[in-house]
Amino acid sequence: METKACVVVTSIDSEETARNLAFLAIEEKLAACAQIISGVESIYSWRGELKRSQEFLIQFKTSSYQVVELMRLLGDKHPYDTPEIISINIDKIDVKYLKWLESAKNQDIPL
Repeated sequence: METKACVVVTSIDSEETARNLAFLAIEEKLAACAQIISGVESIYSWRGELKRSQEFLIQFKTSSYQVVELMRLLGDKHPYDTPEIISINIDKIDVKYLKWLESAKNQDIPL
């Protein structure tokens, strides 16, 4: 079975929490990489009100067979009542990058 790559995305209002989620996912070997993007402005409807928030977007690069476990971890650790946690399948990917992504789950990470 061919392994597919995915990006799992979530947003959060704290840089410290974003960093903690990123480190946790990498330490648990559920993602090969996590990118934290600051300066994201979210505009949304919440409980009948128009809201606007400054957030941090986290993009986790992972293999499709790890998505469910990564999403479960993020859901358990995320402080929002209803967090955005979505998975996007990658249609095309550089072969070298895919090999690195797949090998990350087997690498020992010094703590």
